[in-house]
Amino acid sequence: DWRDLLEYFVLGLDAKVKRIDIAIDDFDGNIVTFDWILDKLNRDDYSSCFKNRNFNLSGHINTGRSITFGKHGKTLMLCIYEKLKEQQSKKIECNQTYWTRFEMRFSQNRGDDFSFNFLKNSEIEFKEYVMNVFYNMLDIKDDDNDRNHNNISHAQTDKKWLEFLN
Repeated sequence: DWRDLLEYFVLGLDAKVKRIDIAIDDFDGNIVTFDWILDKLNRDDYSSCFKNRNFNLSGHINTGRSITFGKHGKTLMLCIYEKLKEQQSKKIECNQTYWTRFEMRFSQNRGDDFSFNFLKNSEIEFKEYVMNVFYNMLDIKDDDNDRNHNNISHAQTDKKWLEFLN
């Protein structure tokens, strides 16, 4: 399993983890949807740990769109994309009616940090670590905030986003 693999390479051989990704798949869309997130981002109702708060929107509404924070080659990256549409555009059969993927990418020293957290923590502690990192990458704020983007981090987190993160 993953634990054995990481223990062998990271602890046994003192290897460096150059990149590791973790994906959270939402197969329901019953709390938040891709469009809900995009609307919040377009209204600037979010905070993020990324120095450049700008996000990149790519793709097509019929074949799948992606929202990306961070850049390739940096230590952290967050990609939110319409996985179902991506699969369907490749003619891959899926049994889902909804599928959005939230993918966190850890590179360089963050890959090592992620691996050590995986190895040293219990499953519950590790899930908490992952969700804290995710929350730090993207914190979607309540609609009724009167903050500008310079102090948006002090606004209340949207209740739907908190429910989703749980």
